[in-house]
Amino acid sequence: MRRLFFALWPDDSIRRALQHISAALPLSSRQRVSAENWHITLVFMGSVDESLIPNLIEAAMPISAPAITLVFDQLEYWHRAGVLCLTCSQPEPTAAYLVAQLSTPLAELGIHLDARPYCPHITLARHIRELPTADFQPVSWSASQFALVESVSSPTGVIYQPLQFWQLTD
Repeated sequence: MRRLFFALWPDDSIRRALQHISAALPLSSRQRVSAENWHITLVFMGSVDESLIPNLIEAAMPISAPAITLVFDQLEYWHRAGVLCLTCSQPEPTAAYLVAQLSTPLAELGIHLDARPYCPHITLARHIRELPTADFQPVSWSASQFALVESVSSPTGVIYQPLQFWQLTD
C-alpha cells in the first residue's frame, strides 16, 4: 500500500514567501513542517494499493481545469489535529472545481474520500497547542499544475514525493 494524495506543489518563490511566514512564528524546529513538504492538498486518498496507481494516473489525465490563484492571508489553529495552517479568507472556487473533477473518477475507483467541504490550506506546524501570533504579508499562490504525491516514511520523518504532474489550462 502507498499513501497518496493529489496536491498543488509550490515553486521556489512560493517556498521563499512561506519561509518568511514560518520564520516569524514562535515555534520549535520539531513543530515546523519542512519547506520541502509544503503543498496544498486537493484530494487525500490515504493508503492505496499499488496496482491502482495506473488507474489514478489515467483518471487525472483528462482533467481540464483552469489555473488557480489562492491568496493565503490568515493563520488558523486546528485544535483537533493540533496543526497550524495558513488559509484563505476568500477561497477561490476554481480550486473546489478541480477537487470535484478529481473526486468523481476516484470515487468510481472505489477510493473513500473525505466528505467535508474543501478548504485549501498549507500546514505550517504540527504538535501545537494554541494559535501563535505573527504579522505577515499574504501569499498569492498561482498554480498552473497539480501533482500526484506520495507520503513516504523515513528515519527523519515523512517526506512528500511528487510522482507525476499535470498542467492546468491558462
